[in-house]
Amino acid sequence: KYRRVFISPETATDPAFREAVLSKDSFYKHLRAVVIDESHCISHWGSAFRDEYSMLGLLRGRLPTNVPLLVASATLPPHVMNDISEKLGLSSDCKLIRMSNARYNVGLQVRQITGKESTKAALRFTIPHDAQKAEDIPVQLIYCNTVNETQDICEALRAWLLEQNIRPDCVAFYNAKVGSTTKRKLEERLRNGDLRILVCTDAVGMGCDMRNIERVVIWKLPPSFCALVQRCGRAARDFSRYGTAVLMVPASTFSSTIPAEVSSTSVAQTTSTPRDPTPSGPDENATQAADVSEPIQAEDNEDLGSFGVLEEGVVLAAGRELVLVPEGGLRVETAVNDQEIDENSSENRTTKKMDPFGELESRYLTEYVSTTSCRWNVWNRFFENDKKGVNPPPSMCKRLPDKPCCDNCEPDEFIVDRTTVIGASGLKRGKKRKFPESLVNSIREALRKWRHDYFFSLDMYKGLTSISSTTLMSNDVIDQIATCGDRL
Repeated sequence: KYRRVFISPETATDPAFREAVLSKDSFYKHLRAVVIDESHCISHWGSAFRDEYSMLGLLRGRLPTNVPLLVASATLPPHVMNDISEKLGLSSDCKLIRMSNARYNVGLQVRQITGKESTKAALRFTIPHDAQKAEDIPVQLIYCNTVNETQDICEALRAWLLEQNIRPDCVAFYNAKVGSTTKRKLEERLRNGDLRILVCTDAVGMGCDMRNIERVVIWKLPPSFCALVQRCGRAARDFSRYGTAVLMVPASTFSSTIPAEVSSTSVAQTTSTPRDPTPSGPDENATQAADVSEPIQAEDNEDLGSFGVLEEGVVLAAGRELVLVPEGGLRVETAVNDQEIDENSSENRTTKKMDPFGELESRYLTEYVSTTSCRWNVWNRFFENDKKGVNPPPSMCKRLPDKPCCDNCEPDEFIVDRTTVIGASGLKRGKKRKFPESLVNSIREALRKWRHDYFFSLDMYKGLTSISSTTLMSNDVIDQIATCGDRL
């Protein structure tokens, strides 16, 4: 009935799906291939956040040996590829198709976060000072590491829009706590250009193929070098157009050696540290193909309850919600609770020594920020792009004429404006100006009179000697009100 079937790892490894689909001869009769897209998640998520990814190596045992397995990702550096090969049990003679993931139509820049960080003044450049309407603002994504930052930055941007008499709804935030209906509306508004700046977490990641993104801004160091590349890859997805990817980092990060606390808390371990529930994913820029054959051993889930094959023909795993996508079809998303999602919270930080994968990604992040040579050299060396093939024209690997590659090679093309947010003059909030003594006495007497008159006007207290007017308002409360002063 269907030419293609899209499923999540949770569904693929679930007993209900095994019983309803994988056990049917009719399914195998028409099966031509199995594709694992965004396969870097097997390494990044398989040990913690979504352990079903680590079980995908067992899937081949239930499939005919003549059915090929294609494993694809745009971000497979050698250490991630080796980890995936081990988890999937790939044979040493599997066929490898290795293509460069260089995006030379994207100019790379690193900028220092200047001014007080809480004001977000360093992001003022995202709204041109001469912009008179929303359409004068480039279409941008601003990536943050936490949910709170998406909301704080969105609030700051909207305040600047109001100063320029531009409608504030052209800026919005997008994270895992935003409802599915709102997400679809935001995606459509971004696609048609009505939304100019989307402040987001990696919830805007896998499956996001917006061709009109002109600039990607990354607020603070991402959790890994792969995550940096994933976010940069959202810019200028129309390879005939030019875009920029700007990494914003604190001043301390520009030193020759990043402090230990920055490295240990900013760079997630690639195999053992829990990930944010909605990380980004790459695209089909580089592929790895292989074969695997092991028996499947799907784990039972005690929380499945009414889990099963829906009438629509879609199986939902626990913790997932079914979403009708306007352009047609269904999308299954992670259902989140009201608990704050904070990638840098103490719960997600690790105190043990960083593993070799984490150290490697940390080292490349450090070099990317501090290098004085072309930033593309760091990118290409991390992914060993010099050993890979290049797609034929029109290719994303082609440099656009007269367009700069990075801020180190052509600094004049990446002018950094300085923005200072000036606070209002006056005393700090919380200071008070005392009332004159005569006014304090007048307020005190007026409150006492009101208390007395109001108390004796209540029928319920008439005849009671155990309750007095001070029950309604004590003398201490009256004194606090009378002496509170004016807030400045």
